[in-house]
Amino acid sequence: SNIWTIGAKQNYQIDTKTIEEFFGQQEEPAPLESRSRSLRRSFKDHKQEINILDAKRSMNLGIFLKQFKKSLDSVIEDLHIGRDIYSSETLRELLKLLPEAEEVKKLKDFSGNLSKLCQADSFMYMLIQVPNYSLRIEAMVLKKEFSPSCTSLQKNMTIIKMATKELM
Repeated sequence: SNIWTIGAKQNYQIDTKTIEEFFGQQEEPAPLESRSRSLRRSFKDHKQEINILDAKRSMNLGIFLKQFKKSLDSVIEDLHIGRDIYSSETLRELLKLLPEAEEVKKLKDFSGNLSKLCQADSFMYMLIQVPNYSLRIEAMVLKKEFSPSCTSLQKNMTIIKMATKELM
């Protein structure tokens, strides 16, 4: 007999009631009337939101935008100015999420209240106002990746030079 067989022979009783008392969260039921009122209010708020982009793109863009701990305006300003604060991966992901030509047309044709747009549509609406937004983002990616690429190329060129010297 060893420690494993001795432990397996013992029968332990777990007191779930005590564990629940210590760690369980006490929920006080909200009055039914206030619950239904808040549900109606959130449904109305959702109904008033305008969506231009398709649901999947809007959802993906919404998830993407959650990573920024700043307002959409400041993200747009960073992209407009070309601030060097976003990683090349983040910028590449944004490039994948840019609107198609017909979506750009829909966004440009929108003449309603901008505050009624959902977060993703609002971001895209502001982004397409930036001159050459796609080119700017591509340039930011190039700026981020250029120096590491040059370093890598320089190492490869050194190896090629050494190999050619050995062959001669």
